[in-house]
Amino acid sequence: MATTLKRGRHRFLGAIVLLATALRPAVAGSLVRVWELDLSRWNKIHGGNAERYPVVALSFSPDGKRIALTGTETRKPDGKIASIILVLRVGGPADDVKSFEAVQGGDLVDWSPSGNAIVVNGLLIHLANGATCTMPDTAKFISDDQLLAEKRSGPSYSSSLFTIYDISCHAGKAWETAARWDIVNVSIKRHLLLMNRPFEENLLVNPDDGRIARKWSMGNWPVWDGPSGEFSDNGVPLCNALPVDDAPKGQTLRCWKTDTGELIANAPAEYATTPFVTSRSSTRVVFSEVGLVKGLVSDWDSHPYKGAVVWDYATGEKLAFWRPETQTWHELGLQPPKKIVEPSKFAISPDGQFIAEGGNGKLTVYRVQH
Repeated sequence: MATTLKRGRHRFLGAIVLLATALRPAVAGSLVRVWELDLSRWNKIHGGNAERYPVVALSFSPDGKRIALTGTETRKPDGKIASIILVLRVGGPADDVKSFEAVQGGDLVDWSPSGNAIVVNGLLIHLANGATCTMPDTAKFISDDQLLAEKRSGPSYSSSLFTIYDISCHAGKAWETAARWDIVNVSIKRHLLLMNRPFEENLLVNPDDGRIARKWSMGNWPVWDGPSGEFSDNGVPLCNALPVDDAPKGQTLRCWKTDTGELIANAPAEYATTPFVTSRSSTRVVFSEVGLVKGLVSDWDSHPYKGAVVWDYATGEKLAFWRPETQTWHELGLQPPKKIVEPSKFAISPDGQFIAEGGNGKLTVYRVQH
C-alpha cells in the first residue's frame, strides 16, 4: 500500500510539472499558472453567457490534490433551483471530473478530513460511489464520520438546536442553546467550533456537547473587532475582515491567536476585505483589496476593486497580487432574477502553495512563486 501511495503522489506532482512547462507561463505578480480546465461542457445556463460557466464557490480537498466547485443556479423543469457541483483532480483530464446536482442550491463545499466525502448545505456525497443522502439542515464535518447541523428553535426562533449526524445522514446526539448561536467556522485539527451570539460574543465550543472553551466580546459597534472569522494554520489563529467603512485604515483584516485572543497581524493593505480565505495548514491568507473614492458625504464613499493578495500573516509579506477575471451570472431565487457582476472566486490549498481561481468559464490553478 505504501508503494502505491508513493507512485500516485509522483504522478500528481509530475502532472503539475509537465503542465507548468507545457503551458506558456502566465505570471501575475508572483503567481505562475500550472493548470487550466475549460468548464463550458458543464454549463446549463442559456442566453447571452451560455458559453461561460460561473462559479459560486470552490475549495481544495484536505490533501490539496482535488478541488470541489459549485456552479451558479439553474432552474429545473419542475421550477426548483439547483446547482451543479464538480469534483476534479488537479492536473487530471476533463473526463475524470465528477458532477453532482444539489437541488438545495449552491454553497461552499465542505470536505471530510479524509477527502472521501463532501457536504454542501445538507446534501452529503460519498465520492467513491456517488451515493448521496440528505440532512434537513445545513451541516459541517466535525470528524471523518460525523457532521453537525444547526437550526433555529424555540419561541420566535430565539434559540439553536445542534444535531450530530453520521455519514449515512442518521441523526444522533443533539444539544440545544438557550440563546441563538451560529456556527462560523470549524477546526477539525483542534475539534473546535467558532460560534457567534449575534451582537454579543464569539465563542470556542466543543462540537460534541456545546461546552464553551473560551469566549470574547464581539467588540464595539459598528466595527465588531473582537477575534472571529476563519481558522488557519491548524487552528492556531483566527483571521477576520472588518467593515472597510468603519474600521481604521490598515486594520480592516486582522489575525488573532485562538488560545489567547491576542492580536498578531494586520493585513498589509489600507483596505483589505472579503472575500478572503485562509489555508488550513499554513500561515497564508488570500484577501481582496479595494480602494477608496470619497463622496460628497461619507455615505457616498465607494470602494473600487483592485485585486487579490496572497499574504503570510506570520512574516507580514505580500507574496503575490493578481486581478481575478470578472464573471456575470443571475441570482434566480429573486424575482426578477438579479444580475451579479463580480470577480471570479478563489481558494488556497491547505499548504498555501497553490491558488485556484474559478469563474468566467474556466478553472485556473496557480503556484505561488516565492
